[in-house]
Amino acid sequence: RSEYLQVTCTLSSPTDHLQLQYNKDYLSVTLNGVSQLQNVIMGSDYFRIVPGGNAISLTGTSISSGSYATVAYYSGYALA
Repeated sequence: RSEYLQVTCTLSSPTDHLQLQYNKDYLSVTLNGVSQLQNVIMGSDYFRIVPGGNAISLTGTSISSGSYATVAYYSGYALA
């Protein structure tokens, strides 16, 4: 079973920045700093990134060869 988080929006400029942040208590989806929560598709899965390898893909209707995604993971535990 595939897990996904799908957002319907248009990235019309190479400088557009779609950001998704979530944990068990919080979800934020912004496009250039403007909320896009209303554009998260019903049925999206809020999946977990687990230790080790995680396959993540970027798809769309017109993804070009210059498109990229950056994924950042932050542990819930402090490094004391």
